[in-house]
Amino acid sequence: MKVDVPGLKASSGEAYPTIPAGSYPVGVTKLEPRENKPSDTYPNGSMSLLVQVTVAPGEENAGHKLSKFMKIPPYPKEMDDGKQAWHTNQLKRLCIACGLDITKDSFDTDQLFGQQFTAVVSWKDDGTGPKNEIRDYLTIG
Repeated sequence: MKVDVPGLKASSGEAYPTIPAGSYPVGVTKLEPRENKPSDTYPNGSMSLLVQVTVAPGEENAGHKLSKFMKIPPYPKEMDDGKQAWHTNQLKRLCIACGLDITKDSFDTDQLFGQQFTAVVSWKDDGTGPKNEIRDYLTIG
């Protein structure tokens, strides 16, 4: 069977296309709750929020997509208080960067959709090849 794949010849073949580390204006383009499978660390599994962002038009690397899986409550009972606080702080930093006024212990994640912020992006290699990681969330400006 012959398959036509536009862009195959020019493709880098990287496992995860990357962009240089730096700060990029981005917009939230996808939000999806995910149930994480049980693991040795969390035998009953856990919950995450997939946050996908896209580098803003007119910027270097415009259109590049970056994803972040953020652990969200209910946190696994095996997760210590320090890790729970770290994950909660990461979510709060994202909300603040997106301009959300968090006045309660709950909010609708749909409020994040379409919001813009500056993503501080770095590189990491977890053994599957180099990939980008969103390290911090800053307000645009």
